[in-house]
Amino acid sequence: MLRAFFFLLVCILLGSCGTSATEPAVQSNYPGNVNSIIQANCLGGDCHSKSTTSNAGLDLSTWEKMTNGSIYFNDVIPFTPVKSHLFGHVNTNRSLGPVLTPTMPLARNHLSAADQMTIFNWITQGAKSADGKIPYSEATKKIFVVNQNEDMVSIIDADTKRLIGIISVGSQYRPAAIASMPDLQTFIVPIGT
Repeated sequence: MLRAFFFLLVCILLGSCGTSATEPAVQSNYPGNVNSIIQANCLGGDCHSKSTTSNAGLDLSTWEKMTNGSIYFNDVIPFTPVKSHLFGHVNTNRSLGPVLTPTMPLARNHLSAADQMTIFNWITQGAKSADGKIPYSEATKKIFVVNQNEDMVSIIDADTKRLIGIISVGSQYRPAAIASMPDLQTFIVPIGT
């Protein structure tokens, strides 16, 4: 009987060790490395575990809820960390992009440079979910807005009226207008120098 109990205890202990420290478990549909940072720094208490007035409605508990953004805007713009408020609020390195206040996590140590780069790289690569989805890729009605002073074209979801993407045209050009081709899939952006 004691031998059976010991065997059962060993099986339970070994069965609970399925995740190594170098390969974090995927939870909440974030990729493992991003999930670890969010779990350790963004959730709990009145932080971003749910949508509240104190966090401007930004719920980071799951990737899907993160894509809802805050009450003001989408906080992650795929492929564009320098225009993503999520990155701006954890960033402390001005050479990477804007440093927004308050710096998160609030009233705690800033994220390490490595963790900041993990978030930066994740957004640069599309802010994909653990199963490979890119935020807002299912938006079917889009508005394209020329931002001549920033050398880019903003992509707005026509249904939510929120920024969902940015097309950079390069700093040497100034987008002046935008025109759609008859196929409604191709656009022409005239540029000046």
